[in-house]
Amino acid sequence: MVEKKWSPDILNKLIEASGKTYDQIAADAGIGRSTLNKIVNHWYPPSADILISLANYFGVTVDLLCGQVSDEALANILIVYPEYFTGLLRCSYEKSLESTPRKIPEGYISIWPYNLLDDVFQEPVSFIMTDDQIDGLYNALNTLNDREMEWTILSYRDGMANTEIAKMYDRSSNRVMQVLHKAVRKLRHPSRIHLILDGVNGSQAVDEERGLISNQKRKLIQERMELEKLKEECKTIAGQKEELEQEKIELLAKLEKLNAIDPLDAPLDLSELDLSVRSFNCLMRADFKSMRELLDRAKAGELYRVRNFGVKCTQELLQKLYDHGYITYDQAIDYAEANKVNQFEATPWSPMVHERKEGIA
Repeated sequence: MVEKKWSPDILNKLIEASGKTYDQIAADAGIGRSTLNKIVNHWYPPSADILISLANYFGVTVDLLCGQVSDEALANILIVYPEYFTGLLRCSYEKSLESTPRKIPEGYISIWPYNLLDDVFQEPVSFIMTDDQIDGLYNALNTLNDREMEWTILSYRDGMANTEIAKMYDRSSNRVMQVLHKAVRKLRHPSRIHLILDGVNGSQAVDEERGLISNQKRKLIQERMELEKLKEECKTIAGQKEELEQEKIELLAKLEKLNAIDPLDAPLDLSELDLSVRSFNCLMRADFKSMRELLDRAKAGELYRVRNFGVKCTQELLQKLYDHGYITYDQAIDYAEANKVNQFEATPWSPMVHERKEGIA
């Protein structure tokens, strides 16, 4: 283990200057992601092996990583470090190319676009891209938003460090790193991988074939959905039939109970009398329970006791009771006199109003 004076400050500055994410550093340096996270957050110091791996990855000495340099020397190193680290990665990548059968195509000075493909596929690619595939890669880049496409090209093709891109667009290097990381994740989408690997022409042919398969699959799915819908409708109809049978039984039972009740003793429904708003509201506040109670109060001459129920309201009520067959013409005259309504003459009953209830006194 290193000394207790270990501080992750220099390591964090190197990580920020490199423009790499924790996932990329952990994978390239051969250490665990959680281990790196705990080291940079000062949970515990790194072991000697991990310290050497980090020093080799960042291209610095162990002494520098442990803070055994002056502040002035460290500041000078950090000023040029982004460019230095980019060159370090290029050298490391070119060495890895020598150990693989792949070669950079003629006419390419930099390792573009293979550096981007390595990050997209998360392993070194082992094929030489054709012009059609390169066109497909640019088409895939065009599906990104403008900032993601421009920064990806500046970083991977033009070899600009994150700090340079950040300065050009007046953004932080961390923000540049986030956008580049998001762009690479988007390029891993199957539709964009399809563009890169099959190229423009190959993609068109594959898209046509996939379109035919997709149409057939869509038709099968639609037919299946229609069958499922028919099954659900059959179940619904069967359930509705059972519900209707049950409702029929309940309605017949209610009808038997209603037939056994005298209509005058049934709960009072003033809406059937078609009264004016004033008369209706006054009677509702009086809270008559049944038609029999209302008729008894009218016969006893007690309608005047109903609040705000004056002569006109009494005349209207007696006329409606007569029209609906609840009282006879003679009863209407008698009830009017009992309730001190003078000059009342019931309008002759007309069958156009309602069908008269025969047999109701």
